[in-house]
Amino acid sequence: MDDSTLAEVRRRIAPSPPLAALVLVGSAARGEMRANSDIDVNVFFAGASPWMQPVRDGGREGFFNREGRQVELAYMAREDGRRRMLEEGAGGRRTRLDWAEEGVLLEGGSEDFYALRREALELLAKGPP
Repeated sequence: MDDSTLAEVRRRIAPSPPLAALVLVGSAARGEMRANSDIDVNVFFAGASPWMQPVRDGGREGFFNREGRQVELAYMAREDGRRRMLEEGAGGRRTRLDWAEEGVLLEGGSEDFYALRREALELLAKGPP
């Protein structure tokens, strides 16, 4: 991710609750971007959900960077993400946790976030393929 795109991401998340981690996911994280690929970023906040009515785990936001590439931000409170991950794992479903498997940490990375990542990887190792 280029510096101007990262600066715009920082600007957009600045008024939000304290950041636990900013994680690049998807094709950009895997180094497989194509001309029409977007840039996906998961924004994890510390603590509980700051939203009264969570929408898709808190919300999503998109914008176009200077190069015209779409950037998708997916917001999630760390504890809400953990709850959802455990609920899906208990139901025998393989959760969608690409951020844990192949995500690239851009910023943050508190001990709490790394603990959540380890827990997610353990759940994925146990879960159905």
